[in-house]
Amino acid sequence: MEHYLEFRYSRDATTLVEPNNPLLARNVVHAVHCHNLGVASGAERLAVALPGLAHVTWRKDGRPADLAACLGHVRVFGSPDALAAFTERAEVDRLVQAGMIRTPRVREVEPEAVLGYAVYRRERRHEATTDAAILRTEARYQRRAEARGETRDSIAMIRKRRRDAGALARGKRREAPPVYLAMQSGSTGQRFSLSIARREVTAPDDASAVPDVYGLARVGDGTNGARSPVVVPEFDPRGPGVR
Repeated sequence: MEHYLEFRYSRDATTLVEPNNPLLARNVVHAVHCHNLGVASGAERLAVALPGLAHVTWRKDGRPADLAACLGHVRVFGSPDALAAFTERAEVDRLVQAGMIRTPRVREVEPEAVLGYAVYRRERRHEATTDAAILRTEARYQRRAEARGETRDSIAMIRKRRRDAGALARGKRREAPPVYLAMQSGSTGQRFSLSIARREVTAPDDASAVPDVYGLARVGDGTNGARSPVVVPEFDPRGPGVR
């Protein structure tokens, strides 16, 4: 991962975004998703990094307190050609035309500026506790019950699952608080919450690793002998870092 794009709010946009709205991260990840779905090979896929994810603070109720600031910085890694093509996408151009960001340019990471490495991956186990997942699952169970000619009290089941999910989510927050981005599936159109976790690693980038369609490490990467995860460099956003 030697080349990347830097996305930050423009000065005007920072005054308009709500304090806890990860608007920039959601839009950039959506654009990466659209790009990765349309490319023919894994080498053309892009990877996403959210450097501020490590600095999110949490309120007493377990909710994040400053997502707009912490997720107002996104890096997208890939080959120079893939990154150049990405900057010309309609999803990116809309952000520029709306004044949310400045036109991004392809940058090169300076090896001496790298402070470490990180893996950003999707955490499906956290997504199961979201309301969108509960409603989607219950709709599937309801269709199955109707196909069998059975009746099902979906309202009661949703209430129960919400209670159970709330207790489970509180326990998970004590372990590793999840950060969610509201997304929409490109294949089904269904809305869901994409949960992203960051993990620091010491291993350098593996050129053969391929991100998933959201630009994240694939589920299971780097565990139990699975293929190597997508690893991205971390460096001081205010330091040299680029050429």
